[in-house]
Amino acid sequence: MLLIYILNYYTGKRLNLQILTRWLFVNKPIFDQNFSHIGVSPLQGGSEGGALFDEESCYTYKFYASGRVNCDYCLVTLDLKKRQDLLTMLVFNLVWIERDKVIIDVIVWIFK
Repeated sequence: MLLIYILNYYTGKRLNLQILTRWLFVNKPIFDQNFSHIGVSPLQGGSEGGALFDEESCYTYKFYASGRVNCDYCLVTLDLKKRQDLLTMLVFNLVWIERDKVIIDVIVWIFK
């Protein structure tokens, strides 16, 4: 049983990372065109060639973009299914169907 749990953990985490990588591959050019800085903050290692996302958990990732006129920043949160959690995938998914979500927070400065 422990081996099944460990195998499911690594398989689920790897699948979530593949989904994140595909999302970045498709959407990074759009952010490159519209923002001068993309990736996590310099304090967390995100600078030129730094990390593009911050992994909060095995299923939650944050992507940051800034440097646009009248826009303070854009924070994208990818809240994916808990594929690494065997209990969630087998039991709770039968009652509450969980879906992958992308939440985009854009803070815009409006001057009158």
